[in-house]
Amino acid sequence: MSGKTTDSRPNILQANKRLLLRRFLSGNSGFILHPARILETYQRKALTADLAAGLTVAVVLLPQAIAYAMIAELPPATGLYAAIVGSVVGAL
Repeated sequence: MSGKTTDSRPNILQANKRLLLRRFLSGNSGFILHPARILETYQRKALTADLAAGLTVAVVLLPQAIAYAMIAELPPATGLYAAIVGSVVGAL
């Protein structure tokens, strides 16, 4: 024996990573492409109602987020960032 050991773990880990990535992309491609599908079938007559809903959420959410940040003794900008990130994640 040469005293050298071959460890196949890095190859197994790389294969597992590739497999997990393939499964994630195949299973979540609908999630990633969902906004594009919505835009393809979007009806223009719903635009005014959607804009009103978005404006209502913004009018309520932004002051509330700033107030919660101030209560937590954080800068008001932190509340704005949290509101923006939460809205984007919620929209997806």
